[in-house]
Amino acid sequence: MPRRASSGPKPTLIVSLIAIAVLAFVGGKAWIGQKGSSSPLDGAPLDMVQVEINSNALRGNSYVVDGMIDGKLAWTADQGQLISLQVGENDQARFLGIEIPAELSKINIERGRHYAFRVRFRDRGIAVAEAVQPL
Repeated sequence: MPRRASSGPKPTLIVSLIAIAVLAFVGGKAWIGQKGSSSPLDGAPLDMVQVEINSNALRGNSYVVDGMIDGKLAWTADQGQLISLQVGENDQARFLGIEIPAELSKINIERGRHYAFRVRFRDRGIAVAEAVQPL
């Protein structure tokens, strides 16, 4: 009596499943790596000492700064809001007023939470947010 061939899994099916699993793992690691980065905003870091000395000298330039929202100082639906950002902690804490334009109003800014901002200084040294990212 002749033996029958076993009907086990085909080698191409096994190789395909392994390739899919590897691609899913690598893709998942890349996605998690992007989500976990602390500040995806690009730009030069803001030197708070320069802001205190002469923020008007910074006008026209973009910087990245992160900190905790200390308070919301003003808000109007058509003009946006003005917030106070605490940069640093304890004795090193400095505060920066940032104007958030109305076009960035879709982001819910909450007091006590940490955010990263890309700001551009306009005339008179006023920091205006170009991008906001919760941390």
